[in-house]
Amino acid sequence: MLHRNQDVRAVRSASIEPAARTAWHLRRAGLLLCALLAGAAMTIGPVSTASAQVDPTKLPRDAGRRNSPFPKLDDKAPLQDRMLRRSDARAITLTVEVAVNPSRVYDSAGNVAPSNFRYTSGMFIFPMPTSSGSHDLVRNGLISELKFNDKTIEVEPKVQDNLAAGTRLLRWEMANLEGRNATLKLTIPMLTRSTKADESLLREVPWPKGGFSNTGQSALQPQMFVEWTNDPNEVPETQKAFAAAAARYLNNADPKTLKPYVVAKMIAAGVLREIQPSGNGVRQNRNGSINSIELNGAGSVFKNNRGTEPDVVSYFVGTLRAAGIPARTVIGVDASDSVSGGLNPAFSGSSKERLYTWAEFCLVCPDTGRDVWIPVDIIRQRKSGSRPPALDREWKYFGSHEDLEYLLPLAFQFAPPTSGSPAGQKPLPPAIWTWSSAPATAEADMSIRFDAINTPRRSNNDKNNNRQRR
Repeated sequence: MLHRNQDVRAVRSASIEPAARTAWHLRRAGLLLCALLAGAAMTIGPVSTASAQVDPTKLPRDAGRRNSPFPKLDDKAPLQDRMLRRSDARAITLTVEVAVNPSRVYDSAGNVAPSNFRYTSGMFIFPMPTSSGSHDLVRNGLISELKFNDKTIEVEPKVQDNLAAGTRLLRWEMANLEGRNATLKLTIPMLTRSTKADESLLREVPWPKGGFSNTGQSALQPQMFVEWTNDPNEVPETQKAFAAAAARYLNNADPKTLKPYVVAKMIAAGVLREIQPSGNGVRQNRNGSINSIELNGAGSVFKNNRGTEPDVVSYFVGTLRAAGIPARTVIGVDASDSVSGGLNPAFSGSSKERLYTWAEFCLVCPDTGRDVWIPVDIIRQRKSGSRPPALDREWKYFGSHEDLEYLLPLAFQFAPPTSGSPAGQKPLPPAIWTWSSAPATAEADMSIRFDAINTPRRSNNDKNNNRQRR
């Protein structure tokens, strides 16, 4: 565990005692659940009131295919569009299913004993950002189906908005139920785009004179599984270690004497040289479903110069923040194989969609003052080589990312910032979603599955589809 009086060397060798971790999570979770259940002020309203991103009536009839890679822009085009060009949109429908079952309980004879959920309150929490540097949700397109004991329950999700780094949470609340399983199924239509950076423009973007936006400023704040893993008291020493890493990568130059895009590239170059990804960062159960994200924390990366894929992204994001650049982790679904029809040469491995992590950092357009989120896929970069190209050259996967249309963003946090398990229930491992119940009478086994397809061609009857959409 990290303490305030440890130096940077202690951060590099930090380890977490399992018992302390469990006790702390239980204390923290109880407080967070109370805040959620009591926090009427957190609820903005039903999902239909959320800010619109893409009008579904403007989707093309052949929405699953892109017609051209990147638009041609002249000097009269808005600067923000020229800084980071986005390809024609690919329309994708992502289905997510989260299942919760009681853990197995055995009787004295070694037989599996019945184990049901019994609680007065419970909820699912799932992130749903409306946009990122490479995607937009389709307005009013989300369909949610909540089942308990395999029977559908009519529950309108509530929205918690304006959270750090653009995080937006949906929650489904239930009461006075008993049974053996709960399932949340989401159908999420979105538009995804690949990106292409204009290096000559981005290298000249200055630090914003008026500061960053509220969203950008919040992306400088400490985040669980980036600046701290087990205890918020880790933050000062971890930030000190990140600052030392940033200074090393910048050759001890003051970041404010350099342009922010150049600073981000220099930090990325240092991470590529020093840090080795090891493991894809997901844990699976016996049937192959994902049940959590594998994160060891910054202490492990500082100590070993390696970590799981999410660890490496966390390290990169934390170092950017230490240099004053707003940055966020992006956790989503890598659907490279299924969405491309098996034609994406960048994909290798199982054909199943899987959780994947990349990063975005924020620049401010000098003309409009609006945020421009630059994607960086440090994992794909590292797999293509540990020797970074020259700083004045375009980098594949840094701003320019032709495979980004196959990556489907779902969250900017490794754990919902207001999630938790009540006292008496097993602390949940890192996951972008959560389930909680009170009082807890059984530990919960959770898993998540994904299925992504190119959105089918629209027919004239699509606009009259009377399924309940949120």
